[in-house]
Amino acid sequence: MPGSSAKNYHVNGDKMVIGGVLNIVDGGQIQKNGVPIDIGGGGPTSVSWSDVTGKPTVIAAGADQATARVAIGAGTSSLVLGTTGTTAAAGNHTHAAATTGADGFMSSADKTKLNGIAANAVDAAGAVAAMKAKAQIAALTPIADPATADAPTVATLLNSVIAALKA
Repeated sequence: MPGSSAKNYHVNGDKMVIGGVLNIVDGGQIQKNGVPIDIGGGGPTSVSWSDVTGKPTVIAAGADQATARVAIGAGTSSLVLGTTGTTAAAGNHTHAAATTGADGFMSSADKTKLNGIAANAVDAAGAVAAMKAKAQIAALTPIADPATADAPTVATLLNSVIAALKA
């Protein structure tokens, strides 16, 4: 700000005047004109456990993990590492790549192949086979000699193909 004389204030020695002299003294206490002021919260004050409000009624404690789990209602759960569906996996465990016969992670080769397929791509061979299977397409008669076909004949055949595809 223009004309600002802001600075960092330090314990013992720095003074700031705001309607009186404010001092920061040992322990971070703030005094105004030599009298401590209460700015709320914090400070070196200790609080008795009985004065704490909103604390849980039960605090898990015990001589060992099993006792603590029982105290919080976790029963006899265990974090034993293993390889079954009822044990936890180690952080450095691995998974096999997926195959056509078994689930697993995708291999880098599979991911590369997948990335090479365009959005909305279709199986061209499957599409051709599906068109050949349509009776309307199979019933069309090809032009005998495309080099000598006239425009009306080509247009008629093209319209037949379009109608067959729509069917």
